[in-house]
Amino acid sequence: MENSTKYRKIALSFAQGLKDSLSSGEWESLILENEEYKYTNCCASHNYLDANIVMDEAIKKHVSHFNIHHTPHTKMWNEAWDYAIQKNFFVT
Repeated sequence: MENSTKYRKIALSFAQGLKDSLSSGEWESLILENEEYKYTNCCASHNYLDANIVMDEAIKKHVSHFNIHHTPHTKMWNEAWDYAIQKNFFVT
């Protein structure tokens, strides 16, 4: 699978995992906060839960033997996260 396709699929799983982990009110607040504020290297999701755990679960669905200390895996994690934030979690 091409990397750009893979990180988009990870981003979709991440966004869905966040949505599934939050109440509808928290989800709506998360979206609004991300629209209102400019975060650097993070997003409003950390105000509600440990989003790293959600990303870890998402990426392991798409990357076998995931290791955050393996540079290509770290890059994939960051690209998926950045894409999800860029789309404000409305990933397709």
